[in-house]
Amino acid sequence: MMLLTVITLMTAGASKAMSAITVSDQGRICGRISEFITGQLLALASVELFSSIDSTLVVGTLTNNKGEFSFSMLKPGDYFLVVRMEGFAALQVQSVTVRKDNVKVELSEIQLSRTPRKSAKNQPAKHVTYVRSNW
Repeated sequence: MMLLTVITLMTAGASKAMSAITVSDQGRICGRISEFITGQLLALASVELFSSIDSTLVVGTLTNNKGEFSFSMLKPGDYFLVVRMEGFAALQVQSVTVRKDNVKVELSEIQLSRTPRKSAKNQPAKHVTYVRSNW
C-alpha cells in the first residue's frame, strides 16, 4: 500500500512538472495599432495571426480602446499578422517568431495609412441614357 502511495505521488509530481514545462513554452504576441499621420490609437482594428508554414489562420482579435491587441497560448513557431480596419489600407507584418527561449514578443507600434476617399471630382462621369417620351 505504501508503495502505491509513493508511485501515485511521484506520478502526480511528474504530471505537474510536465504541464509546467508546456505552459512555459507557450508564447504571447502583443502590440498596438495607430494611424500613421496622427498617431491616434485605433480601436476595433482587426488583427489576424497566421502560420507562416501554411498560411492557415491561427487566431484573430480586435484591438481594445487603447489600440492594443494580444495573442496568448501560442506554440513556438513563425507567424505573420494581417491588420485591417475600414478606411485604412490593410497591412501585413511578416516574420513574427515565438521561440522557446523568447516566448513573449512585443511588437513595435503598427501604423496604418488611410485610404484616399473618392470624391465626386475624382469620379468618372456616369453614363446615363435618357429616353424622351411624348405624352
